[in-house]
Amino acid sequence: MADYDHFAYMEDIAARLRAIGHSNTTRRFFRSSTPEDLEEMFASLSSVPSDAPVLVAIDDLDETFSEPDTDDILSAPEYGFIVLHHVEQGNDADLFAKRKLCRSVAHKIVARMLRDSTLRTHPFHGSLNRSSVIITAHGPVGDNFHGTLVWFSLQTPFEWIENVNDWK
Repeated sequence: MADYDHFAYMEDIAARLRAIGHSNTTRRFFRSSTPEDLEEMFASLSSVPSDAPVLVAIDDLDETFSEPDTDDILSAPEYGFIVLHHVEQGNDADLFAKRKLCRSVAHKIVARMLRDSTLRTHPFHGSLNRSSVIITAHGPVGDNFHGTLVWFSLQTPFEWIENVNDWK
């Protein structure tokens, strides 16, 4: 499998998905190392539009390993993204409507990821672990942003052969 670049893939999603509409002039895509530390988004909070959701890609470099019924070891790097929308303070109807909208956008992104994995049209190359997808509500973060958090993992063979040149 070619190296998967989570940030590049998610930025492409943000630019191509009409509901988000990220561009160089209308910034609606951000990167983060965790769902709590939305550094890039907070640094640009004054320029984040409140008329549409934003997409935050998360890559904290977490990884798990598994050993199926074969001699192979599988690596499962974990990734995430959050679809967030600004919510009017104290307006519960707005909160629930925006969370529902963010969930719908998250479902569209997951559907595209499943398509790309199945058709092997993107760096997933069939490695998206379908049963690893977890979708939860998220927020509030920042200036009253709420939305949907999605976690998923890929499954790739782990090269466990030791390179003797790495050791003294």
